[in-house]
Amino acid sequence: MRWDGAQNAKAEVFRRAFGYAAAGAGPDGVPAFLPCPDSAVGERVARGRREGLRAAADLIAVGVSAMPGDPRQVVLALVLQHHRLRDHPIVLRARQIAGATECALVVAGPAVPPGAADPGTHRPLRLGAPVGRADAPPGSLGFFATCRASGARGFVSTNHALADANAGAPGDPILHLGAAAAPGEARQGAHQGARQGARQVARLRRFRAIDGAAGGINTVDGAFAELIEGIACQPHRIGEPLDAPGDPGALLERGMAVVKVGPATERTAGTVAVVRLDNLTTTLRAGGFARFDGQVAVRGGAARFAAPGDGGALVATRTGRPVGLLHAVTTGGLAYASPIRDVLDALDVDLHARP
Repeated sequence: MRWDGAQNAKAEVFRRAFGYAAAGAGPDGVPAFLPCPDSAVGERVARGRREGLRAAADLIAVGVSAMPGDPRQVVLALVLQHHRLRDHPIVLRARQIAGATECALVVAGPAVPPGAADPGTHRPLRLGAPVGRADAPPGSLGFFATCRASGARGFVSTNHALADANAGAPGDPILHLGAAAAPGEARQGAHQGARQGARQVARLRRFRAIDGAAGGINTVDGAFAELIEGIACQPHRIGEPLDAPGDPGALLERGMAVVKVGPATERTAGTVAVVRLDNLTTTLRAGGFARFDGQVAVRGGAARFAAPGDGGALVATRTGRPVGLLHAVTTGGLAYASPIRDVLDALDVDLHARP
């Protein structure tokens, strides 16, 4: 099917297979669909959130993928967080709606935010360096950016890494973790003791709050930290970042080859597997769940694309064109990223290559 046909099929799947209703515009103006609060499916989803157990509808995401062998054609993609969902009524009905030959099933495993990992030693500050707070697991420095309003220089990572899943506040110290202190540099004291080799390099400036409510829709897991004076930076690691990509469909048509650099797995290569992925429900580190729409799913090659500790890494094409900000991984090898344009607009920053 063509791109417009896939978008129409997504809408029909949410209406007829999930029992959801249109609830205003989502990413890129495409209608968003939510469970009606007074419906049976709405009650199951809400009860699951209250009890910490996701309903089946929260474990099936719907996006668009390339037709194998013909990237000019696309198929509907159902991303499942458990293999037992292959025969779930929602999945069977969705395949009827889209057509069995135009609906791909992807068993990804549970979607969770990448947690802590041994960050190693990184000096000076660069893309892929381990950054975070004294009281939360670290993430990856995604990219350097400039605040559109003030012109302040800083860097972007996930809300989880820099704001501890909404618990942070502007002005909180942000540390460069696992970095050997240079002569004369002071190390930052950490929560209940000092983290060895940690040094404050920035202050939290803003973050996009994550909505974990049953009817909430998120498009970005991101935060911006302002650099403090005198911090040495090395911005080139993936390549020269260019402008944000246009239509997400072009990612499928261009062959989908992408790379990322993160503290846990360093530089890895992969391919864009699914775009405009809606109803992606991830587990929050602080407990509970959050739904994300309009996401990009990336599959690794011979090795995993990302692992714990890589949350916040920039996903880019091999020529350095930014694609998205990685915020979740799965046991099945997929990694999820928020589209770069949404990240920049949500945080009101501009990406740049040199600090």
